[in-house]
Amino acid sequence: TNKLNLGDEDGADEGAGAMEGERDDEGSAYAMEQQLSLLIDQWKEVEVCLQCSAKRLSNVVEVFSHAQKAVLHPTGPLYDPQTGQLKVNCVRALKRIFQLCDLDQDGFLSDKELNHFQTTCFNTPLQPEELEGVRKVVSSKIPDGIDASGGITLKGFVYLHALFVARGRMDTTWTVLRKFGYDNALHLREDVVSAALGGLQSQKKAQDQVYELSERGNAFFSQVFRTFDRDGDGALSPQELQEVFSTCPAMPFLETWQRSDFSTTVETAAVSTSKPAAEANASASGRQQQQQQQQQQALTLRGFLSLWDVTTMQSPQTTLLYMLYLGFKGDLAQCCQVSRRRKQDLKASAGGFTGKLSRKVLNCFVFGTKAQDAQAVLGALIGNDNISNISSSLSSSRIDLAADGSGTLNEAAAAGIATGGGPGGPAGGGGGGG
Repeated sequence: TNKLNLGDEDGADEGAGAMEGERDDEGSAYAMEQQLSLLIDQWKEVEVCLQCSAKRLSNVVEVFSHAQKAVLHPTGPLYDPQTGQLKVNCVRALKRIFQLCDLDQDGFLSDKELNHFQTTCFNTPLQPEELEGVRKVVSSKIPDGIDASGGITLKGFVYLHALFVARGRMDTTWTVLRKFGYDNALHLREDVVSAALGGLQSQKKAQDQVYELSERGNAFFSQVFRTFDRDGDGALSPQELQEVFSTCPAMPFLETWQRSDFSTTVETAAVSTSKPAAEANASASGRQQQQQQQQQQALTLRGFLSLWDVTTMQSPQTTLLYMLYLGFKGDLAQCCQVSRRRKQDLKASAGGFTGKLSRKVLNCFVFGTKAQDAQAVLGALIGNDNISNISSSLSSSRIDLAADGSGTLNEAAAAGIATGGGPGGPAGGGGGGG
């Protein structure tokens, strides 16, 4: 536990956890309380102030008790004293736990689901009167925290934990978080991740093979897509895509995902945003301009799955880790597989390439001079005319292709694209799988 001694201005802003103050016999209790109140108001990081004396054996046990709590159940990762709110990563973790406990995915925790959660975390169910008490507490502060049927909604679930923290019951929230595999940084613990990814180590691949999603993996991400396509328009808007990752620490850091516009890499669809009220009074030209501005590119299901196909080829560990954060239940090893070897594909086509492949992802390289239009070649491979909009400042060409279900090279995913080759480079082209 960090100490913040009274009158010690150096490092006063480092204080967190329990404060220890040696009481001087000549000082008055009232004056001491005034000093402590001023410090608490000035330094929001201070959680507990205690007057203690080793000489008088006053509050010594309490000091050690609070010091232990500050280490085992720290407030810092959960609560922001400046805003008085739970921190973002804490809310993300609680949201994931809520979704895991919402067994029927109806958006609220029924009495049965709440008792299952209670038993999982604390080994004891809630009595009917206790459940009613929980509902009264939530409904009195968060009207939409209780569903019409009496179930606890996500807002109500998060509010309960905010209330625990506000009342100094951090141990309750930490018990829940650790039961679901979180560490003090509110990321999934290394042992949890290692155990989940252990099956991947047994899947050995040759140089001409790649990792790809299995049918079960595709089915999971398809269900995720349908769940977060709130408006049912068959595409994930940027806002809906952010919501997909609302239970994760962040979006995947791979270049594949770090884009503001996916239309140059995967299949997207133009969708309209909500129209402002002022549009009703706008001129015809103004309405046309607003309509153009309200169009945005959204990920289709095929585009969404293509991104995960490429992610799996580049880093299968990343795909499986995010499946954990997105709430997958079961054996992750069954969601990833190794493609058939290239020579087996050639043998199956009687020694000649017929345009049909067993694998879903190809890694293609195009070699040529800067004057040559490598982008047109890449665009033709994935059937995307927008490839020409991509910057040509990089020195190499690369496109990772995710073929559709028929195994043909169309509507694919590109992880990174640039024009290739330096001056005087070969004018030919090349490609390979794996």
